Amino acid sequence: MTKKTRNIPQETKEGLQESIDFVKGKKTEGRVTYLFEGQEICPRVIREEMLGLTREQFQKMFYMKTYNQRNWETARRKPDDTTLAFYMMIQQNPKTVYKMLHGEPMPSIH
Repeated sequence: MTKKTRNIPQETKEGLQESIDFVKGKKTEGRVTYLFEGQEICPRVIREEMLGLTREQFQKMFYMKTYNQRNWETARRKPDDTTLAFYMMIQQNPKTVYKMLHGEPMPSIH
């Protein structure tokens, strides 16, 4: 398994821009990130940016309830370690996780 290389300057730039937008009163999405076993887990990034899925699509593919996803993505609640481990597996190899859950290859997304 390979670890995704982080682009710290780009992440910093995006974070600063989001802060500026927030101060100006613009609507911002925000990113909630959790640390699990030394790896950053961002449920919204995994679902939206990595997989391009809505919460409803993610629920069907990985059996995560939409209201739980919303709570975890907005930091209303913190996922437990089992959930974070599951997100980490999806982040590292979503096709394998899908196949383990459904017994068939993951369909094309988009």
